[in-house]
Amino acid sequence: AEYNGKLSIIDFKTSKAIKDENDIVEYFMQATAYAIMFQERTGISIKNIVIIMSCEDGSVKVYEKNPLDYVVYLKDAIDSYYRENINELSVSN
Repeated sequence: AEYNGKLSIIDFKTSKAIKDENDIVEYFMQATAYAIMFQERTGISIKNIVIIMSCEDGSVKVYEKNPLDYVVYLKDAIDSYYRENINELSVSN
């Protein structure tokens, strides 16, 4: 969808309390993965990811980021997953 006039990946999250953006890097990585997958399927580049966090007390926090800032973190997480699970992945194939 569009957010502030920019084509964006928008993800809604719920939480007991507002979280600091350093505590939700995984959310940014997830949205970055969605942006990459969208581009692979459509050829359209997404340059904005938005996390909208709604809390039990009614407060809302919006985090807006560039997915390019999280590609390295996402790649590191994927590489780490494969390193940790290589034996199990080899057996199942």
